[in-house]
This record gives sequence, structure tokens and C-alpha cells, in this order.
Amino acid sequence: MKKIVLSLLAAALMTLGLVGATTPAQAAPYPGTVDVQAAPVKKAIKKGKRVKVVVTATGNVVPQGTVKVVCKSAGTKKVKLGAIQANGKFKGPKLAQKGKWKCTATVDGTGVFKDTTKKFKVKVK
Repeated sequence: MKKIVLSLLAAALMTLGLVGATTPAQAAPYPGTVDVQAAPVKKAIKKGKRVKVVVTATGNVVPQGTVKVVCKSAGTKKVKLGAIQANGKFKGPKLAQKGKWKCTATVDGTGVFKDTTKKFKVKVK
């Protein structure tokens, strides 16, 4: 009789979730698993225009996160930081000085998107 009462009590506690319950596994994807690339839209721009960067990810999804574009030329440094737009593009700093600029686009991905850094050159006419 004692065994029956104890087994019924144990079954009731397990049914109510008070004993032996574990939390379910998370179905969310692992953070930082989708590759991200950044590239300039144009390698040559006009004086006073912005450097535009397109950010793409593996597959047909638009990455999420922030972009920092740093451009340097002859002692001048221009920096712009902001979020990736819904179309995957980002407008960088305005370059007013003619010549060749060395730029670095740093993408800080959020969620499943990896971080990446891309160096490129832009010519200002």
C-alpha cells in the first residue's frame, strides 16, 4: 500500500512539473554563424560625394548590425558610423579632397551575423 501511494504521489508531482522537469532546448540559431561581406558600390566618386558601401550576407537575407567606415588620405581622416539600411547599403563619409583614399569598412553584425572588416581604395575626382 505504501508503494502505491508513493508512486501515485511521484506521478502527480511529475505531471504537475514539480519534479524531474527540464527546460526545453532553445531553437534559436547560434550567434555569429552567417558570413557577411562588405564592398564599395563605386571605386571612383566625385568630389563632395559620399562613399557608399553595400553589405551582403550568405543567402538571400539582408544583414543586421552597424557599419563603421574610416577613410584616410594625406593626413585627413573621415569617419562615419551607423546602422545597415533595409536594402543592405550604408552611406559613408563625404570625401571633399581629390585624390586616392584608403578606406576600411568594419561591420559589427548582430544576432546570427558575423563581424567583418574590408579594406578598399576609392578615387575622388
